[in-house]
Amino acid sequence: MSRSSSPYEFYKWINAWLLGTRRDSTIADAIGPAFACLFRAQEKLPFRTANCGRGIKVNSIPGLKDKYDNWKTAFATGQPVNFWGFSSFSTDSDVVNKFKAKTHEESIVYCCGSLSGVEIDPFSPDGMPLECELLPLAPAMFTVLAAMKVDSCVVVTIKQEDNYSDAYVKPTKKHVDPCSP
Repeated sequence: MSRSSSPYEFYKWINAWLLGTRRDSTIADAIGPAFACLFRAQEKLPFRTANCGRGIKVNSIPGLKDKYDNWKTAFATGQPVNFWGFSSFSTDSDVVNKFKAKTHEESIVYCCGSLSGVEIDPFSPDGMPLECELLPLAPAMFTVLAAMKVDSCVVVTIKQEDNYSDAYVKPTKKHVDPCSP
């Protein structure tokens, strides 16, 4: 058996379970303590609020392909959009154009004018390029404000909602950017 030279990212393991369909007690018992530790650690970090975006390639993933093909219904004004795992968003104001330039494949880009989350860049390993990312508490809950299709990209404008009622672990406080009005 060969060993990888780098460790498997913890968030990928957690997200694999959070994004899956199994919700039985065996899964909750297996990942619950690890998720709670990661969630509580993230809660202790400074939060900030910024204009953010997130691009996702559809890549024939059934759930994404269905949303992409039926975007007018899936992303109708007022519809909920939820990211059940740990999902980072870019604070780069040109994220939509950069994402579209990288791929001409079917994709969905989410734009949020006021996203609250932890800034990830201060925790990036030395030598790793900074990605200007915010990580909201999981699950990240949103409401669709508007959507349109531009070439092969569905662009969805969303508003972040309180996740308290749907959180796996109840937040200890409301996270608001102390610098926001």
